[in-house]
Amino acid sequence: MLETANSQFAYAVQRWSELRNMPGSNPNGRYQMAVETRNYLCAALQNVEGAQRILNGIKFPYCAPDEMQTLRKAVEYIFCDMNTPPRHAHAFDCYSALYKRCHALVQWVKYVIDDTIKKDHNKVEAEFKAIQRQLREERMKLIHDKIHQVTGEQVDMKDYGEDDHQEEIKHEHSIVQPDVISAADMPGDKKEMPDVPPPPQPVAAPPPPQEQLAPPPSMEDLIGDVKEIQKRHEKDMEELRKTQENSRARADASLEAQLRERRSRQARLRVHEEQMQQMESVQ
Repeated sequence: MLETANSQFAYAVQRWSELRNMPGSNPNGRYQMAVETRNYLCAALQNVEGAQRILNGIKFPYCAPDEMQTLRKAVEYIFCDMNTPPRHAHAFDCYSALYKRCHALVQWVKYVIDDTIKKDHNKVEAEFKAIQRQLREERMKLIHDKIHQVTGEQVDMKDYGEDDHQEEIKHEHSIVQPDVISAADMPGDKKEMPDVPPPPQPVAAPPPPQEQLAPPPSMEDLIGDVKEIQKRHEKDMEELRKTQENSRARADASLEAQLRERRSRQARLRVHEEQMQQMESVQ
C-alpha cells in the first residue's frame, strides 16, 4: 500500500512538473494534467492513511497526519496554483516534499521489517517448528499406546506422515487507485479529450542512507505491552486446555461406546454360532 502511494506521488509530481511547460493555448491539456495530478495525490493520501490505520499501533516518523492535512489543503487549490508560476512552484515544492517523505517512509518500513521483525520472526518460527515436532511425536506415542491398550493391536504410526501444511493467512486491503478522466470531465461546452502525451515512467528518488532514517520503533510499539499479551495468552491457554479436556472426554466416551457395541456384537455373534452348532448336532 505504501509502495503504491509512493509511485502515485512520483507520478503526480512528474505530471505537475510537466504542466509548467504546457502552453496556455491548450487549456484543456493543462486542465487534464491538473486533474491527473489531483487524482494521483488524493489516491496516494488515502493509501498512506490506510497504511497508518492498519499499523495503528506504530507512529510513522514520516507522512504524519498534520503533513497529510497540509497536502490535502494544497490539493484544494490546485486549479488556482496551475495558473501562476509562483503558486505552481510553491505547490511543486509541497508535493515534492511529501513524495520524498513517503519514499523515506517506504524505506523505513522495509528497514524495520528486514532488521527487526524478520529476525525475531525467523527465530520464533524455528523454535515453534521444533516444539511442534516434539508435540507431534508425543501425540503419536499417546495414540499408539491408547490403541494398544484398547484393542491389543500394534499400529505403526510411521504410516501417518507429518503434515507441515500451514494455512496461509492473507490480508486483503483495498488499495486506492486514482480516478480515470473522461471527456465529460473536460470544461467548456466542447467535451473532448485533449491531445496530451502520456508522461514517461517516473524515475524513483534515490533511497536515503540507512543512517539518515528515523530510528526503528521499540518492541513495545511493535507488539504492544508484553505483560498484557502474556496475561491474554495465559487466559487463552486455560480456555484451550478446558476445551481440549472436554473434547478428550467426549472422544473417550465415544470410543468406549463403540467398544461396548463391538463387544456386544461379537457376543451376539458367538451365541448365534453356538446355536447354529447345536441345531446342526441335533439334526
